[in-house]
Amino acid sequence: MLTVIGSAVVLVALVQTPGLSHFFGCTPLGPVAWAGVASAIAVAAIGSRESPRNA
Repeated sequence: MLTVIGSAVVLVALVQTPGLSHFFGCTPLGPVAWAGVASAIAVAAIGSRESPRNA
């Protein structure tokens, strides 16, 4: 869960911060794209909790 949240924070910082996004060649995301990002984060978080553990 910590990895999912950490990845989301880094994504937001890189994509939405003007200087960083320009350096990495990113375009700030609009509301529809952020909805997709939120969906992917939710699926990753739920999947990590619900998947069987390797013993």
